[in-house]
Amino acid sequence: MSLLRHISPAFPLCLSLVTVPAAASLPGEFSEMDPISSECMVCHDGSVGIPVRYCLPSEKGTGCGGHVISADYALLAARDKGLNPASTLPPEMALFDGVLTCVTCHGDDPHLGKALALDNFGSALCRSCHKK
Repeated sequence: MSLLRHISPAFPLCLSLVTVPAAASLPGEFSEMDPISSECMVCHDGSVGIPVRYCLPSEKGTGCGGHVISADYALLAARDKGLNPASTLPPEMALFDGVLTCVTCHGDDPHLGKALALDNFGSALCRSCHKK
């Protein structure tokens, strides 16, 4: 079932619509969306929640218009020297089996008044991963 650590009571409808495999099934890179982000997109495809834009690893650099998700963070950081190593990320920014998901930046309770895993004052959330 769900890989989220805490299931927020604010969005049980979204989570009840999706069944995902166990964490051990997460590969290093996805050609499709990872199961955690898929849970978010059940609602945030515009059908219920605000639609969001994202990029899958295969779309990076194609002008897809959103942040990369469903990517092995260590592989991204190895390829892009503008990213900090995964070992330096704050614990609030959870990678699931090393995979960057929606929950990495938005936390596992984004519907309870805290839309981000960390306060982004001075771009602190962004600078957790991005060096500049």
